[in-house]
Amino acid sequence: MFDFILIFLIIQSSVVSRSFENDNKLLSLILAEDYPDNGYTVVESKTTLYDVTEDFVIFDPLATSNNNGRRLLRALIEKNRESKALTIGSNASKGYVIDKDDKFSKYFIANGGGWDKLYKENPKVRGLTSVSLPVYDRQTSLVLVYKSFSQDYLAGQGDLILYLFDETNESLKELSRRNLWVS
Repeated sequence: MFDFILIFLIIQSSVVSRSFENDNKLLSLILAEDYPDNGYTVVESKTTLYDVTEDFVIFDPLATSNNNGRRLLRALIEKNRESKALTIGSNASKGYVIDKDDKFSKYFIANGGGWDKLYKENPKVRGLTSVSLPVYDRQTSLVLVYKSFSQDYLAGQGDLILYLFDETNESLKELSRRNLWVS
């Protein structure tokens, strides 16, 4: 019985569906952008996951050959079932600022001024980003995350992105992207 429990725990730990100590490390890589003249994207302070179900998405078979993409997707859905406050700090030099005090979201409430006022008062802002907590498969080094980016009322998109995480170099390589919505 002990052997069975041990095997079950090892299998469960290979895909992380609970908070992982490296969520913020992975998010810092996922959110990093090189904008000209030190611009940055504003990241919503809470996680989000577009209306995703297991049956909704099938990744490029080349990106997930010999890997179970559905297992990662299930883990992503489970981990992001509820929106959570991001704990990562802002890093404008890496192209992102977390909107922890809702300074930027105020532009999108009634009479807030919208995109025009946001850009006028914050000339380095390049758009708004939302992100899920990533899931990381330790066995395959695959990372799956949802990320959306909007620049205006009808200029945005949301994607599920599959990365390969190189722990040695602490870098991500995008393997596959599945667009879920566009405006």
